[in-house]
Amino acid sequence: MKLLMICIEFPPVNTTGNYRSAGFARYLKDNGVIPIIFTAEEKSAEKAFNKNSDHSLMKGLEDVKIFRFPIKPINEIYKGKIGNYFRIWLNYIDSIESRWFYGKNKIEIYKIIKEEKPDLLYVSLPPFSMAKAAIKISKDFKLPLIADMRDAWSLWGSSPFSTIFHFKLVKNLEAKLFKHSKFIIATSSEMASDFKNIHPNINSDKFKVVFNGYDDFNFASINLQPFELKSDAFKIGYVGSFYYEPKIEELMKIPWFKRKGLQKFYYSPRKEYWQYRSPYFFLKSLQKLIHSHPELSNKIIFEYIGKAPNWLYAMIEERGLIDNFIDHGFCNKNDVLRIQSSWDAILATSEKIDGGLGYTIPSKSFDGINLKKRIFAFVTPGAQNNFLRDYKQVVFFQPDEIEKNVEILRNEIINKNNAFEYTDLSENFNRNSQGNKLRLILKDVEEKD
Repeated sequence: MKLLMICIEFPPVNTTGNYRSAGFARYLKDNGVIPIIFTAEEKSAEKAFNKNSDHSLMKGLEDVKIFRFPIKPINEIYKGKIGNYFRIWLNYIDSIESRWFYGKNKIEIYKIIKEEKPDLLYVSLPPFSMAKAAIKISKDFKLPLIADMRDAWSLWGSSPFSTIFHFKLVKNLEAKLFKHSKFIIATSSEMASDFKNIHPNINSDKFKVVFNGYDDFNFASINLQPFELKSDAFKIGYVGSFYYEPKIEELMKIPWFKRKGLQKFYYSPRKEYWQYRSPYFFLKSLQKLIHSHPELSNKIIFEYIGKAPNWLYAMIEERGLIDNFIDHGFCNKNDVLRIQSSWDAILATSEKIDGGLGYTIPSKSFDGINLKKRIFAFVTPGAQNNFLRDYKQVVFFQPDEIEKNVEILRNEIINKNNAFEYTDLSENFNRNSQGNKLRLILKDVEEKD
């Protein structure tokens, strides 16, 4: 079986979405499926996603056919303030598809498909605009389509739609994708349920769950000598993005008729609070702890790995915690593991859905459990909360209950050297196990077609 995989986020560019598709490709190539990757050219992808490359992520992909096509710079399409204005207000999805699937790229893409003759088509979303390219290729070459939804497209509420009409256009395109696809894969049962609820006319049997999972690293082959900084301090760390935009979230709290100008038309299909995904409630609790117990002020460190958003420094300074903060910046995977090996606890956070359940289980949650560290879970009801309940090393906090959080934090910190119980991460969550789930889905499609 040959599987054409459209994965715009793919190694070596170190985006959040690259790990999942790369893990699938590594597994499938050794288990009866020949993956053929269509992705973005490295330098153009770095610019498009504002991410760096980490060539260690290419390990295990050496014998996979990977075809890379450049993403046209956005300033070649939208020029000046007026062009940017129309980009924001006339487009209802991102522009990646129109900057990748066009002209010479498209001609070469079609030529390769004719030569390779794949049996099935897989698309990894986001970028959500790639749904259009996937549907087009699927129809033109009569390839059964499997849509892998890494995020809840029409319901993803970290930022609003420009208008309700933009939302309806997205919902309609999402429905078109789901109707055309043989199967739709979600990363949690909560996400799958959300899709079923918003698209009741789509056959519910189409929706499958394949978790993000974790990579089985050979820790003995990696230099995990601890990163020594204030080694006597209790270190709590976080890796990756938060998907939180403070200005947008504050704006959406204002009644629509009180907003300025076109902001009156901003629309969200439901209320989501991504401040809970940020370290806000953890930092608020930490500030209160140090204020109540100043003797602990030099015994606690919060470490961050990733591209820190500007608001993170402002949030930390506001809480008077700048002396308790270390920003490691972007790191390759080996350095991330090396730094994490010195942490005493890993911070986990999740979005809050008004009247609903959080739907994300980030890959870093699996990695954190696999590292056998304490997990400080400032999480709301939903997918991640449910997943973490099975592990003894997880310490749960109610984000809004600051006073209780202070006592829990203090107890963990003063008992730093005490042994704690932990549960090994189930092998059912490793990349191979999740890859096998995908393989069985592909086999089902192949047999039916």
